[in-house]
Amino acid sequence: MSCDTEMALTAASLRVLHNLFYHKPSKERLAELRDSGLLSAWPGRGTDDDVERGLLQMERSLTGDRLEQIERDFYALFIGPGPALASPYGSVYLDRDNLVCGEGTRRFQQLCQAQGVTMTLHSQGPWDHFGLMLASLALLLEQDRQVAAAELLGDHLWPWAPRFLERVVEHGRCGLFQGAAQLAQWHLGLLLRQLAVTPRECPLYH
Repeated sequence: MSCDTEMALTAASLRVLHNLFYHKPSKERLAELRDSGLLSAWPGRGTDDDVERGLLQMERSLTGDRLEQIERDFYALFIGPGPALASPYGSVYLDRDNLVCGEGTRRFQQLCQAQGVTMTLHSQGPWDHFGLMLASLALLLEQDRQVAAAELLGDHLWPWAPRFLERVVEHGRCGLFQGAAQLAQWHLGLLLRQLAVTPRECPLYH
């Protein structure tokens, strides 16, 4: 498989994961994911144990969990009520006071503006949402802008993403999001190696 093809498949996978982490689950979206054959053809399926485990968790959830169960898991993990069990905003992890819209949010917003990356937001929420970062990373890979993709991954996403994904796996009740977290971890780790990224080291506060 050529490097260009591999990057294209990675970008497509990141867009699917963006939808799972950013958009509220819907009957139509879940049915498409379950019935399209997309998971059967996922990059790494049949060759990587971590990918296989993540996909099996997602498939079991898509066939065994009701929409209401998946919705409750989505809200408990990422929104609330109450503190989100796995806050999807980078600044919560990077800011000493766990502030949403902290310095990390502003830094990522500046990167997007400098690179001409525009966001389609549900509301006026912070830009440094894990799902939005995946979509931005996918866009840069699709445009073959690997230097910018490496900066996004190493300076803005990877410093906190493993902690976030760890919390999704720990607190998730439905295998859909736990499996998606495993796939995201695998894809981002692979990109670190492919793009030769040295992640920025910084303390985490959440």
